[in-house]
Amino acid sequence: MNLLKYSTNFQSLVHSVEENSDPEYPMYSSFLSRLKTYDSRSPQSYQDKYSLAQCGFTYTGTDDLVQCYYCGLLLGKWEKNDEPWSQHALHNPKCIFILLLAFFNYK
Repeated sequence: MNLLKYSTNFQSLVHSVEENSDPEYPMYSSFLSRLKTYDSRSPQSYQDKYSLAQCGFTYTGTDDLVQCYYCGLLLGKWEKNDEPWSQHALHNPKCIFILLLAFFNYK
């Protein structure tokens, strides 16, 4: 994903947000609501629940499968060195949640 493309081109980011403004699962818009989904989380995952929740993921209740509250992306079978932010961006570079985080973090 070319995060710099969006971080330096505000108009492009605004256009993307306008086209995809509604999250798939708005009930998980807050960090705490996403974090609570990990209460029953399997301890076998390599990923930290706080990092996953910060990247927009909720726990599905199955193995280590997580889902982005905004774009609906499902990711699982995490490996030890996987980074949630990078994997989210790699598998859905047009997720508005990721684009907004990238814009404000790289500005």
